[in-house]
Amino acid sequence: MPVKSNNPENANPQPAQKDSASRHQQLKSINLEVLGERIRRARVEKKISQRDLSSGLFTSAYLSSLELGKTRPTLNTLDQLANLLGKSTDYFLRPPSGQNLDDALDEEQARALELRQSLLAAQVYLEHAPNEQAFQILEQVGLGLSRLSQPDRARYHYLLGKYHNQNGNTQEALQALQEAQQYQGESDYNNPEPELAALIEYELGEATTRSRQVMSALNHYTQGLEALSNSSSPNLRWKLLAGAANCYRLLNDLEQAQDYFQKALDLAEKNNHAQQADYFYKRATTLSEQGDFQRASLYFGRSIQIYELKEEQVILQKTCLSLAQLQVQAKDYDQAGEVAHLALSLTGEIKGEDRCQELNALVLLATIHHRKNDLQVASEFLDRASRLQEEASCQDTALLGQYYQVAAELKADQGQQQASEDFYQKAIETLTQIENGEDLTPVRLLAEVYYSYGRRLKDWNDTQKSLDLMERAYRLSTGKGRSGS
Repeated sequence: MPVKSNNPENANPQPAQKDSASRHQQLKSINLEVLGERIRRARVEKKISQRDLSSGLFTSAYLSSLELGKTRPTLNTLDQLANLLGKSTDYFLRPPSGQNLDDALDEEQARALELRQSLLAAQVYLEHAPNEQAFQILEQVGLGLSRLSQPDRARYHYLLGKYHNQNGNTQEALQALQEAQQYQGESDYNNPEPELAALIEYELGEATTRSRQVMSALNHYTQGLEALSNSSSPNLRWKLLAGAANCYRLLNDLEQAQDYFQKALDLAEKNNHAQQADYFYKRATTLSEQGDFQRASLYFGRSIQIYELKEEQVILQKTCLSLAQLQVQAKDYDQAGEVAHLALSLTGEIKGEDRCQELNALVLLATIHHRKNDLQVASEFLDRASRLQEEASCQDTALLGQYYQVAAELKADQGQQQASEDFYQKAIETLTQIENGEDLTPVRLLAEVYYSYGRRLKDWNDTQKSLDLMERAYRLSTGKGRSGS
């Protein structure tokens, strides 16, 4: 009689071997992108990060490669993952639903749609604030970027560039936006977002302005304007105009700067909330007719939430301040006063923003009323500016120099010589720190301070010091007084 083995490994070996061979065959033939998506979804369901799931088994980069469908795992690896994720190995190896092999791509298409919806979610977050949630969403989208169309890849890099711009990461922004340009240029798809090229140019203009490449920035803003069509968003048009105007200001082409600022302001004032909401509603309707329901939902949402958006208000306020400053230089005080008041009124609509803009408006209004010889009103605005500076402690040196200048002039006209001289000295000390930068505004302000102080010293019979300051003002205004000249 044969002896019965007590070793379980020798019991019924045939079915086990057959089962193993079957699974190996299934693993060999399964669509890798479908398998990777099933692993990713199971991990997300368990709320486990790639790093935690791969710990002790292999690198998180290897797991990422599995989820992206770039690597075929071994059966042993798949068994380990199934055990950790609370699934059977057969769950991952099961054939796709449906009768056709093409149905294997159903899950892939669902993943692509999910990624596209994530892009829209990131865009909504970036409309409100550059928070980490937007970046985390973009990181997840980046893992599956190969599943998206060329226009959506361009939009992904545009949004990533916008995020880095909002956070002051200039080099990262430039890199992402240049990639967005490449994808946008390569696309032969009928893009339902014809403004994407202009949006990319606008963000490139912002990044290159911040990195002090003024001519490059001007080129990006003007190319953005050229990319717009007649039906494009008026919001984007006036933002591009304002960006170009600021470049002309930095290049000291004040006539062109004032012209562009005025065009931007005229367009922004015409483009009220109702018109903005109507534009987004029409855009959403068009996208719906094209079958792009996800992006249509975004634009319907923007139409509804238009009153919560603040980015345009911030840019409008800065545009008003720049235009008012130029009008003060041109001695057009009545127009400058109206624009500065508009800038100040926008402060209440912009919650949580840098209060230096409010201080700027108050200093401008104090300057304007002082130049109009309305000393009482000028003093009121200056007092408000002083209280705000105590609360906010603004570090904008050019703005502080202007604040000290108007305070010095006002104290002089009120007969307070010592207080006036103290403010003049503060203005000189502040503006001297930044007079050698590329922006010519501090140089112009410092020349004005030297001239104003010199004129006052002449009235106070300090002739020698007055002549010295007048000479400094002359040298600066003619470009002979700067370091390296």
